Amino acid sequence: MIGKLEKNQTGRWEYGGRELTCGDMVEIDIGIWLRGRIEHNGRDYCFLAPDGLTEIKLRKGLPARTPSREVRL
Repeated sequence: MIGKLEKNQTGRWEYGGRELTCGDMVEIDIGIWLRGRIEHNGRDYCFLAPDGLTEIKLRKGLPARTPSREVRL
């Protein structure tokens, strides 16, 4: 599944009807597709890169997709 991020009425991010919450694996397009997971940093949900240190602020319209099941972090 692929779509563009948007905040829903519960304050969570979603794309293509898939609501994201802490621990969900997702790929975002930041010029390249980057795999990571959704976490909450105490203020809002964010994307945490595979290194566990790089936090990317989610924004409306950012392309996102469901990772293939073959690759795991």
